[in-house]
Amino acid sequence: MRVLVLLPTFLLVFFASAHAQDIRGHLQGRAIDSAGNPIETVDVVVRSSDLQGERSAVSDRNGHFVLRWLPVGGYEVELRRIGYETLILEGVVVRLGRTTTVGQVQLVETPIELEAISARTDRLLIDPESTAGGVNLTPELYENLPNDRDYRSLITLLPAANIYRGTDLSVAGGTGPETKFFVEGADVTDPVHGIDATRLPYNFVREVEIKTGGYEAEYRSTLGGIVNVVTYSGSNQFQSQVFGFYTSDRLEGAPRFGLSEETRQSAAQYDVGGTLGGPILRDRLWFFAAYSPSVVTEDVEIPEFGVHNDKSVQHMFAGKLTWRAAERTNLFFATFGDPGRRDVVGPQSISTAHFTPLSPEPWLGEESFGSVHFVLGGTQLIGSSGLIEALFSRMDRNDSEMPTSDAGFEVQLHDYTTEEVSGGRARYGETELGRSNLSLKTTWEVGRHTLKAGGEYSNSSWNEKSYTSHVIKQFAADRFRDQLTLGSANLRNRVGGLFAQDSWQVSNRWRLNLGLRWEAQALLDTNGDVAQTINDQWAPRFGFIFQPGKLGTQRIYGSAGRFYQDLLLRASGYFDGATTWAWHMCDGDP
Repeated sequence: MRVLVLLPTFLLVFFASAHAQDIRGHLQGRAIDSAGNPIETVDVVVRSSDLQGERSAVSDRNGHFVLRWLPVGGYEVELRRIGYETLILEGVVVRLGRTTTVGQVQLVETPIELEAISARTDRLLIDPESTAGGVNLTPELYENLPNDRDYRSLITLLPAANIYRGTDLSVAGGTGPETKFFVEGADVTDPVHGIDATRLPYNFVREVEIKTGGYEAEYRSTLGGIVNVVTYSGSNQFQSQVFGFYTSDRLEGAPRFGLSEETRQSAAQYDVGGTLGGPILRDRLWFFAAYSPSVVTEDVEIPEFGVHNDKSVQHMFAGKLTWRAAERTNLFFATFGDPGRRDVVGPQSISTAHFTPLSPEPWLGEESFGSVHFVLGGTQLIGSSGLIEALFSRMDRNDSEMPTSDAGFEVQLHDYTTEEVSGGRARYGETELGRSNLSLKTTWEVGRHTLKAGGEYSNSSWNEKSYTSHVIKQFAADRFRDQLTLGSANLRNRVGGLFAQDSWQVSNRWRLNLGLRWEAQALLDTNGDVAQTINDQWAPRFGFIFQPGKLGTQRIYGSAGRFYQDLLLRASGYFDGATTWAWHMCDGDP
């Protein structure tokens, strides 16, 4: 019977998701007396408007205490033990994905029970457990800054983050595909190109964490940066907000257009939305809901055919249920997305943007885009020192590009002798992207060691239901090139991994982090057969932290490790047996 119980548990660990991220924070400290000696069995209780009920821990024989997986927010920390005055620390802030320390907390001996002493701790102390660099961004920091509406624009507030090639994000010197985006613990990065992510207005966002290196063994596949986001979760009080945003070309300076840019007559961008959160059952079940449609509209002049309106509408939403199912069991369900539609006015090819159209069809199209995500996760506290985390997520994205009329399906002709373009849209089709993730992690506090292990599994798919690109290019009276692409394929990438790590507090000033990952990837071809496997991805990790001076105020840290990047689904295109590319040179119009 014991084997039967352990076998499903092992299978769940093994087939668990490589892309789950911390969606909570941690808190630790050390209780000492007036002589600086550690105090054992101090009861530590934390309370917050962001926490359902209370959480507690007990200090060990070295005076250390730790509370894992706390929702981000401000906390009140109460320390009490018979023979000492009860101490309450107010204003303790727990950050996303990081460990907050209250440092060494001195309790005052007393022979009788007195009223609790309250102290406010506004100090922002360093993370004493992680060697990862980066920063956390909160609404208090970015709400009053001139940022774009999307939370992704906040990332460039970090000195190590930059935008290049217009939209790609570079973090700590990495390229766009080397950065991963997570929302509510789920990987929302585009599985084909690796450079895009779900849009969400920052009004939905509770906190943004950006890691820039030095990750422990539980993190994988990222060579640049990790962008980790959590939305609001509700509370015991009903809270709501209504917001709006508007900008237009009338609020900008005179634009200057390059050769590849069409002439814009007028442009505007605006959105309006709201959020609502509160209790369904106090201290047991909370909800949060948010919705915001975003509109971008521009008047574009098609040479010889007047002005047409280029308009996109994107429906951004988020929702979450947070349930304290039992005293030591917490579950949550989240959904979010950004589906949209656009009436496109403009050329598809930069090389022909300055060509004169002989009809409006080459410039008119319809697009649909955006993704929808579902996340289910939970934690189970085991005894006084154990924690189990599980998370499942699913992403579905549908993109399509179509002409606005039947004439738009005609072959497009680029005449380089006259610099004219005629026919229909150059390319059109429909694509579906999907990703399923499953992860399981367990954490145990054993003396001065924080032991963590887990596994993950991810399955990404790229399904081109239909894709056509047909262009004829004329370079001379007797020189033509016929370019045809017909696509219909279903490609997949499966990734699994296991990890184990130990964060060892050697002394009050020294900590060593040791870990090892094993990962494997499998690329599947159009027929669903495994075309290539990479099974020997061993990734050791090492890190150290030294705290000189007053504990919690300074740290010297370093790390080393090996990291593997997931092969993007566009690399799987090598095994696409259902797409045809054909280029033919002709001496006459084909």
